[in-house]
Amino acid sequence: MPGPLEGVRVVELGVWVAGPGAGGILADWGADVIKIEPRTGDPARQFAGMLGGDLPFNPPFELDNRGKRGIVVDLAVPAGHAIAMRLIDDADVFVTNVRLAALARLGLDPEPLTARNPELVYAAITGYGLTGPERERAAYDIGAFWARAGIAHMLTAPGGVPPFQRGGMGDHTVAMTAAGAVCAALVSRDRTGRGQVVSTSLLRQGAYTVGFDLNTALRFGVPIARTATGVGSGCSGWRATATGPTWPGRWSGPSGSTTRGSRPARLAGATAPSSSGCSTRSSPHGRATRGARRSIVRTCGERRSTRSTRCWPTSRWLPPAPSSRSPTRAARQR
Repeated sequence: MPGPLEGVRVVELGVWVAGPGAGGILADWGADVIKIEPRTGDPARQFAGMLGGDLPFNPPFELDNRGKRGIVVDLAVPAGHAIAMRLIDDADVFVTNVRLAALARLGLDPEPLTARNPELVYAAITGYGLTGPERERAAYDIGAFWARAGIAHMLTAPGGVPPFQRGGMGDHTVAMTAAGAVCAALVSRDRTGRGQVVSTSLLRQGAYTVGFDLNTALRFGVPIARTATGVGSGCSGWRATATGPTWPGRWSGPSGSTTRGSRPARLAGATAPSSSGCSTRSSPHGRATRGARRSIVRTCGERRSTRSTRCWPTSRWLPPAPSSRSPTRAARQR
């Protein structure tokens, strides 16, 4: 059965993993992908030797370059540049993760290519975005995705050693995002008759990967804690606990009952460690369930009501949990 992108021609100028990964996904979906390589080849062809192999195959390179056609072109000479331009003129999509300054030197940045071919979908994968002070900065996923986006930090217990990222983790997720963006732009082109520039970056992909944590911190003003349990407790290695500055005041749950609290980060149903080993109250599943049903947030000032129009976190984000029991005493007092 033909893929959904049958008849779509893609020219890929990609190196290492992210750009070739996007091209490989589009090829899986039925596109005709033509990979342009320099005379020295895509540097990802060195992976086999870097991993200590001396065999006639290269598993990491094969993973991201499956299903493509290829051509070697010297873009630095006029004849080679002309060949590349003819390929791009006839293409529906151009995919690249080459640095922006190098693309501009070759005349392969978005403006001249989309001017020559208004129907072209131009997909750019960068380290830190198309604009801003770091747009020209070189990036690998272990730097922009794993470190700069905060993933390594969030997976590290306080005082611990950060875990090491496996190969291509950020590159492959950003490649999937780029492939999806290309498909969305092709749908738009069917309606408007014009292509467009789409882009994503390793930093952006990393921020979205930990978006659960980031958006929680932005909306509530405090992070979800990173705290390891004691050795030998028999429980999961992580639990959500209070953290951040001390803010004495009232705390309110969905039922409207209030309790005294001293820290504002009880965002995931924090509990004290169980003395009887692991229980549902200290398990990841138990914490997630409690966090969804009875997340505790600080109300505005000393107000008891969770329905204050000025207390948007409580009134907008914490609808009452369904219950067949009669209202609690605190709820009736409201």
